[in-house]
Amino acid sequence: KNVGERVFEDSKFDKIETLPDKLKDQCKIKEGDILLSLTGNVGRTCLAFGDELLLNQRVSIIRPQLDIYKPFLYCLFGWDEFVQVMQNLSSGVAQQNLSPVKLGFHQIILPCRKNLGAFANIVNPMLVQILFLSKQNQKLKEARDILLPRLMDGRVEV
Repeated sequence: KNVGERVFEDSKFDKIETLPDKLKDQCKIKEGDILLSLTGNVGRTCLAFGDELLLNQRVSIIRPQLDIYKPFLYCLFGWDEFVQVMQNLSSGVAQQNLSPVKLGFHQIILPCRKNLGAFANIVNPMLVQILFLSKQNQKLKEARDILLPRLMDGRVEV
């Protein structure tokens, strides 16, 4: 429910009081991580933001070993044709489920490093802007949720 269509739904979190012992680093979501939905609406991607976020089994983190791959992978996983590939790889009766292992066997062709670098130089500022605007939207939602009830019951006048 947090991985929307290119939108990280920051208001729909389930919370736990205490983190499990020996929590693996791959279960901790870092700001700017690319998230991929594996269940239901398979193939939705977004950039994560926020603090102390944990992964569940219905979402995968796409975290490339080299930063130069991140813009390419973000665009690839959001490309309609690749989303269709992921949906075709999914299975399930009640709802679709995408196996990360099955997806891992799907081969993609990577551009050469020179082209990846040129692409990253163009797209990285856009990814930074997406994160910035997403955080600003979160603050605006919080302000709205505080001010709107006060406006409606007359505690704040226009």
